[in-house]
Amino acid sequence: MDIVEEIKQKTDIVEIIGQYTKLTKTGKSLTGLCPFHSEKHGSFVVYPTQQSWHCYGACGTGGDVISFIMKKEQLSFGDAIKYLADRKGIVVPEFGQNNANKEKNSRIISANELAAEFYNEQLNHSEAAAPVREYLAKRGLTPQTIAHFRLGYSPKSNDTIQKLLQDRGYTKEEILSSGLVTQTERGVIDRFRGRLMFPIHDIKGQTVGFGARTMDNSNPKYLNSADTPIFSKSSLLYGLDYAKDAIRKEDKVIIVEGYMDVIVPHQYGYTNVIASMGTAIGESHCNILKKLTKNVVLALDADQAGEKGMVRTVPLENVMDNEIKMVSIPDGMDPDELMLKDSTLWPALIEKAEPIIDHIFDTTFESVDIKTVAGKSKAVDLLVPIIANISNPIRQLAYVDKLASITRVDKNAIIDRLNQNKIATYSKKPVESAAKSAPVASRPVESFCLSILIRHPDALAKAEDLDEEFFINSENKSILRYLRGQETQLDPLMEDYYTKLAGNERVDDLYEAKLEEVVLRLREEYLKRSASAASELAINEGQALGQVYKAKDKLVSRHRSYYGKKESI
Repeated sequence: MDIVEEIKQKTDIVEIIGQYTKLTKTGKSLTGLCPFHSEKHGSFVVYPTQQSWHCYGACGTGGDVISFIMKKEQLSFGDAIKYLADRKGIVVPEFGQNNANKEKNSRIISANELAAEFYNEQLNHSEAAAPVREYLAKRGLTPQTIAHFRLGYSPKSNDTIQKLLQDRGYTKEEILSSGLVTQTERGVIDRFRGRLMFPIHDIKGQTVGFGARTMDNSNPKYLNSADTPIFSKSSLLYGLDYAKDAIRKEDKVIIVEGYMDVIVPHQYGYTNVIASMGTAIGESHCNILKKLTKNVVLALDADQAGEKGMVRTVPLENVMDNEIKMVSIPDGMDPDELMLKDSTLWPALIEKAEPIIDHIFDTTFESVDIKTVAGKSKAVDLLVPIIANISNPIRQLAYVDKLASITRVDKNAIIDRLNQNKIATYSKKPVESAAKSAPVASRPVESFCLSILIRHPDALAKAEDLDEEFFINSENKSILRYLRGQETQLDPLMEDYYTKLAGNERVDDLYEAKLEEVVLRLREEYLKRSASAASELAINEGQALGQVYKAKDKLVSRHRSYYGKKESI
């Protein structure tokens, strides 16, 4: 677990979570609105000294910085580790460095290759796939394009792929590790059933997983392979194996949102187009792309969620060491719809791409009336944090000039606000130092509990009262889910840690009594955290209520002085 501990020690949870919700210091903790559900009163608490968080509202969940990123960015444990490691320049050991892992990964790849061939055969020849063939024809795909991208169809049966892999000699463990099946209460069933299949390749062109679209409007509309040692959404980009040569040649990459938005442009000869795997573009993606080009153009949906995504993309310009541009597709069309309507419009559209920050400026000024003092103030409030994310001092100053020119606010005043923003950002450093004084990755009581459960599986039945939320560390939560059968496999990064827990012989003596004691202790610590948070939240509510009363008293006084003493509110 050395890599996990290093990441936790070098990552400030306040800095990370502060990018998603505004935090206010309350005693030794910070509170804010929960970034996972809508609420008017903050029930979300961050504990800097413990480097942990918890929502005491509708979510009722918490954990460490890794679990926060897993939940917010919808990443697996391994992908969250890579996401945070990239931010701090930490090198995460690659999967499959030893011969045993290489062989295991090779078998997973071959299983997915076999599945891709089977699904493609089904699409081309099975009667059940006729509606899918009709759908693809309506979407404008030619047989050549379908063959090139190896599209397929997964039968509705629960065990078609399982039987195929078993017949070809794959073991039960290999099938479970392939990402092609899923564990349910009814047993192991095929993960993909009755879906249009999009094979996903790594940059070498090897099939490492699948994206799958439902054909009957059932949910989820799109489903990806389960995370495996070879499949992680944070390090994969759909179509990159087909696009890499064109990206190098044209020194530019176009990033779209969907599989069809990649396939159709390629069909028309625009082969530098790729897509992310259902997640926001992250630093891992940028680190892959900048080996091919520094010029990135986003062609994404311009809805409200898309606008927020644009704001989160700004810091990635620092990773690319270049501005990222975006293009707005006319009439609300997707790239594939535009291409089918008139593919000749694409080059001119890409040529008109504007820098993301300029786009954010434009949309901000469209929603704010800068003719008023309040509007000028709001525009500065909204745009200064964006400018603060620019690490290049020349570009940063250029946007300061632009903001001052448009709002007609004194440039020095904006620079003062910018410096205040930086101070607010870096004021969290003492918190980070405090966290380093006490290792946060090691919680002996959690580790001791898990050691008992690993070494004595029969104890699981006696630990029904052990709530996952009693744990803070994400790796410990994950191992508990694994022991309870809620996860089919451990992330490879946790294998050494699991082995260490399994080797703790100290837990064997009177382990039943020790388990009862440690569960009670974990419960006690959890309740203490809850009580402390409830107290701090209550203080916040009380302070806010006090401010309301003061404002009301002032309003009553003004009201009476205007209308006369007999009037009241």
